[in-house]
Amino acid sequence: MNSPADAGIRVWAAFAAAAVAPVAFTAVLVREFLSAKRRRARHGELLRLVGSRQPELRATVLQHDAPAVYCLPGRAPQVVVSSGALRVLTEQQLAAVLEHERAHIAGRHHLLIAAAAAFGTAFPGLPLAHLVRTEVPLLLEMTADDRALRRCSRGTLATALYVVASGQAPHSAVAAGGPSAVLRVRRILTPHATSSPASWRAFAAFPAAAALTLFVMACCSVPGITDWPSK
Repeated sequence: MNSPADAGIRVWAAFAAAAVAPVAFTAVLVREFLSAKRRRARHGELLRLVGSRQPELRATVLQHDAPAVYCLPGRAPQVVVSSGALRVLTEQQLAAVLEHERAHIAGRHHLLIAAAAAFGTAFPGLPLAHLVRTEVPLLLEMTADDRALRRCSRGTLATALYVVASGQAPHSAVAAGGPSAVLRVRRILTPHATSSPASWRAFAAFPAAAALTLFVMACCSVPGITDWPSK
């Protein structure tokens, strides 16, 4: 039979193990934030050298044949449009993807994406961490799509996303196209497929679910934590 002292030691050991997970996540999160900040700073310097600010677009134009539209978030955020995108997008389509990128900036989506990436890096063997890392960016892209749809038609946004899907954006940026473009175009063109309140409640529950999962894992990692002394 375990003594009360042994049970108490196991309880404190479980709490100590549970405290390690947030500390590890915080360290990875800070590293992710700093790394992304350095990448954005380098790309911002490049844009100042080779980009051309267009006040009428409220964007920076970069000379490149591939159609690309992305935002560079941070303390001095800006939307970047390639000359190739200006050639192939209509005025309405360009306005749609610009609104999409401004939604990312206004919502500070880069912070949530960095947090999701850090969570996946810190706990690579945890299924929830993999889910957060892959699904949070997609949900944020859908959020920006919904914001753009307030000012444009579904067909306009879907066509614009299809056009810029082939464009490449730097790792530190958030692009209108990207690998999820096909899925998002299908969603945009299917009105009933817009996200329900339940899906966004699930998105909001990710942090709480992650914290609870980590605590349970830490407790289960301490042998005998449930072996309380009998009366």
